[in-house]
Amino acid sequence: MSDLPSDYSQQVAKAHDRMDGFKASLTADALVREDALPETLARVNASAKCKLRRIYAMSDELAKNRDPFIACKKGCANCCRMNVVISTLEAEQIANATGRKMAAITRPKPHAIETFDGVDCPFLLDSMCTVYEDRPLVCRNHASYYETNFACDTVNMPVTDAPIVEFTELTKALGMVSAVKGYAMFADIRDFFPKQD
Repeated sequence: MSDLPSDYSQQVAKAHDRMDGFKASLTADALVREDALPETLARVNASAKCKLRRIYAMSDELAKNRDPFIACKKGCANCCRMNVVISTLEAEQIANATGRKMAAITRPKPHAIETFDGVDCPFLLDSMCTVYEDRPLVCRNHASYYETNFACDTVNMPVTDAPIVEFTELTKALGMVSAVKGYAMFADIRDFFPKQD
């Protein structure tokens, strides 16, 4: 486990300030639409895949002004080396986009939080996401509000106090949309796409 820097408490306070800055940048209209998303999607006569695209679009809209407030930058892939829980629906979206065969998951596969610490996502190549346009909701929503990626390193995660912005209605919408036609199984992305030899 890593030693915390001497100014760690100041870094935490600044991260919370940065998170608050991001939250203040969100428009009231976007927040109202995110709040109504599960109900809106329940009324829409569309496929689960179409609804998933709408969830992703809402997530991307909410995140569009996030860059000035986060440490996340192109090429920083620490978050791709931790548990990444996705639904069967999301796995199917990735399989269709990549042509890669996905494993059939018939039961939820919970893992301890540290199970995949330091283990690359199967779609990480040279610290870049190869399925960025089709990345799961958990990846779209994840961000570090610290000024550096110190807290993102899996060695430091257990000792850091990472502020998180949770868009609960996006998550609820994903669960609802994933509940149809056998898409409701949730497992780590590595369970759906085991390492290829």
